[in-house]
Amino acid sequence: MDKIRILGTDYIYDDQVEMNNRGEIEFTGKKIRVNKILSNDLKMQTVLHELLEAINTELELNFEHKVISQLDCSLKAIFMDNPKLKDIMFPEVI
Repeated sequence: MDKIRILGTDYIYDDQVEMNNRGEIEFTGKKIRVNKILSNDLKMQTVLHELLEAINTELELNFEHKVISQLDCSLKAIFMDNPKLKDIMFPEVI
């Protein structure tokens, strides 16, 4: 399983889980789980959502869930509409 570091905390990432929802973050066990049946674009949106949930909790931003959902949808759309954005944001140097 992979790890994702969010604001200095390592979370175990597992995208091979069968579940009733798209994904979830477990703060006590430091795990991010994503439903294995999701398409790649829904998986990307779900990972973005769980990252935003972690940031929201760690920084005590107190965003409502609706705001997090709006942000994950918007970020997914930006990445999908701009395939080269990944290369611009994350050049080989990183």
